[in-house]
Amino acid sequence: MTSHLTILVTFLVIIGVTVLSAYLLKLFRNKKEKGRVPEPQAARKMEIELKGDIFELDKLAIILDDLVRYDVPVKTILDLNIILEEIYTIILRHRNADQQDLRVLITLLLEQGQILANIRDRNAEFDPTAMPKIDLNAPIEEISFQGLGFHMVRHLADGLTYQRLADQNILTIKKIYST
Repeated sequence: MTSHLTILVTFLVIIGVTVLSAYLLKLFRNKKEKGRVPEPQAARKMEIELKGDIFELDKLAIILDDLVRYDVPVKTILDLNIILEEIYTIILRHRNADQQDLRVLITLLLEQGQILANIRDRNAEFDPTAMPKIDLNAPIEEISFQGLGFHMVRHLADGLTYQRLADQNILTIKKIYST
């Protein structure tokens, strides 16, 4: 019976020492790093090329799901997925009738606490940010449902800019998240 008691006491002492060591190490690290400004993480860049087909949305969703590896919150990933899906479908809807080889390049730049999504296509000039805002408080019969998807994009994004350069539409979307 005493050998069991000795083993139990030894086990409890080992657990106590381990917990105390972990606590002291945490205190030491906090004291050491107090007042130090953490170094910013290097920005990460991802490029996604979509081939102008609605079935490419699956590819986009799979790539966006991978952002979890970079500590991007799931809600941010879901919002970004909705935003990029809507923008991509807008691009497909406004493509030139004779354009068979539409390519859409999405570049994601992940910086500490934000994602910049840069979407480029060679469609005819189309600025979605110029679409009129929808007044959801208006009577239902006065609301135009065309542009409702982009209304959702405006709501989910933290910043939107459009420019036309070298025959390309370039839409940049900013999404901020807490780390």
